Amino acid sequence: MQRDSLRIAVIALAAGLLLAAAPGRAQDVLPAAIADYQTKLAQYDQARQAYDAEADVYWNAVVEKRRARNAKRRDHVAIGLSDYVNRRTAATLADPAAVVTAVVAHRHEPDVAPYIELDAYRAGGGYALLERLRTGEITGEHVIDALDQAGLRGCGGAGFPTARKWRSVLGVPGPRLMAVNGDEGEPGTIKDRYFLETDPHRVLEGMLIGAHVVAATDIYFYMRDEYQAALVVLRILLQFLMQQIGVIYLR
Repeated sequence: MQRDSLRIAVIALAAGLLLAAAPGRAQDVLPAAIADYQTKLAQYDQARQAYDAEADVYWNAVVEKRRARNAKRRDHVAIGLSDYVNRRTAATLADPAAVVTAVVAHRHEPDVAPYIELDAYRAGGGYALLERLRTGEITGEHVIDALDQAGLRGCGGAGFPTARKWRSVLGVPGPRLMAVNGDEGEPGTIKDRYFLETDPHRVLEGMLIGAHVVAATDIYFYMRDEYQAALVVLRILLQFLMQQIGVIYLR
């Protein structure tokens, strides 16, 4: 609106100067100039309305897609939480009586809930993709393309595309290191803890696939000290993996 008012003011000023310089000519030129401007302004308004309508359709579709994705994530989280609680209940959940009993008995070791062991994980196809990648049956670029097509994103808040992140890492000269962040500092989330305590080999295979694709020579796995049960599991499994894979540090 301000831009349109400015254009009208400029035309009025030009018309005033033209009228002062050549009154006869201004009477011929001014009506045509105003009519041409009004026509172009109407065309501009139509184009802007059409653009706004297309933008509304596009952004409504984006919003609906994000709502559907978030609803799907919420369903997965609800299922995961239910399964996690069931697994923890199979071990022991803390309550006042259990805490008193543990203190009196000087029992300080965490209760480790049942988790998917190596044989069971391999029986379900675990580590097969990693083996295909290491033997050259598939390439790292094939893995990145699959991630790109799947639309996999990080869950730390920014939602950064995983494929784009891995490609950007490949674009930086080596040597390359990998850091696995298990701190889980976001309020109210236990996504990392759930997988580490119930399906740890899935996390570790994903870690090793990523390291292979970006040619990372060393892996640093950072865990928060409060996740004692996950730490017990990781220490056992990482000892096994380091004998077969390479250098992994647990911090």
